[in-house]
Amino acid sequence: MPLNAALFRFTPLWWGLVCTLPLISGLLGRLIKQKPWFVDFDAIACAGMTLSQGGNPYSLSPACEGMHPAVFVYAPVIAESLSAVVAFMGLEGFRVIYVLLWLAALTGIGLYVWKSNDQDWRLKLPVFALLTGGSLASGNIALLLHGLILAAALSLPKRVSPFIIAVTMAALIKPTLLTYLIVLVYLDKPLRWRIGTLVTGSLTGLAGYALISTGTGDLHTHWHTALDQVVLSQQPGISFFSWIDATGLNHTGLPSLIGLVLFMIILSLSGLALAELGKAGPAGRLAIGLGMAQLLNPRLMDYDLLLVIPLLVTAVSLSQATGQSWARYSLLTLNGLMASVLILNMLDAPPVMPVPLGVLGISLMVIVQAGALALKRLEFPAYLKPAFYAQKPSDS
Repeated sequence: MPLNAALFRFTPLWWGLVCTLPLISGLLGRLIKQKPWFVDFDAIACAGMTLSQGGNPYSLSPACEGMHPAVFVYAPVIAESLSAVVAFMGLEGFRVIYVLLWLAALTGIGLYVWKSNDQDWRLKLPVFALLTGGSLASGNIALLLHGLILAAALSLPKRVSPFIIAVTMAALIKPTLLTYLIVLVYLDKPLRWRIGTLVTGSLTGLAGYALISTGTGDLHTHWHTALDQVVLSQQPGISFFSWIDATGLNHTGLPSLIGLVLFMIILSLSGLALAELGKAGPAGRLAIGLGMAQLLNPRLMDYDLLLVIPLLVTAVSLSQATGQSWARYSLLTLNGLMASVLILNMLDAPPVMPVPLGVLGISLMVIVQAGALALKRLEFPAYLKPAFYAQKPSDS
């Protein structure tokens, strides 16, 4: 549903371009200051080289000559596979293949974001305020995995197996990517089909990860130490785990995990409301599913955010069904969130972390949009419906 042209005055092109400045300036700054690129490639390549030399690939202080590796945190079978790949291709050969595949994935994701929703770029550019130069310059393997899953998702709903296989393969490296299976729930298919494919995909993904994560020996011990120190303690991400950390609670404790389950249920149902009550078409349902998969990821990172953009544009577009006023409020809210992120990023010591705040705001915005659609489409007593629902929808 293309937005009413009058609403674009709330998102002028100049404002969208301003929101891209942190990303663009960050990338240019790396070039000028000659900061290292693809440090996450260095992490996986260094781990493979270290293991092939009999060392510990999970060292909390990794060191390989000429590289700037981060700590390696993937399962031992991944480390062993990388060791074999580096030994076969050589370091530079592996680097060339990795960079080419990563750039292809980024290009594919970028084209999808650009062409999705049949909406003007003015609506999409503000969300780039959440991205920094480092989110792309790190060359994290997550973008390659997102590209793989996106390529498989484009064959839905005709072919489901490639999508489930792609998600399962990605989850062997990053198990939180199993949230992509929510895409199956939002497809325009019978309920039995949705439940069946969701269960099949979940069992396949969980079984695959359980298979590679169980084991004994020094390698598994070192792996769990790295997971505890880096993934669980130092890098909680920018979504649910980071919000819990901000409250001072332990995000791995039972109360936090119960909260995570409740949050994921509410958010998942909100996405379903957008798809069903918003009468989204196939492209809209896919955009909702791919975006919700990111918001449901409890350890979302900044390099995972690109596929959130089509979701937000779809949600704002569907808000027109509730009336012109609500669509206007939705656009103003989105722009206000992005403005807050930009302003906080300019402060030396912001009172709250800007990007986690933005992701929290986006998540709440999706929930509120779903509630607004429910009030509009479902039968509720008149006194529960705000006055602006009396207005005619903007596309009527």
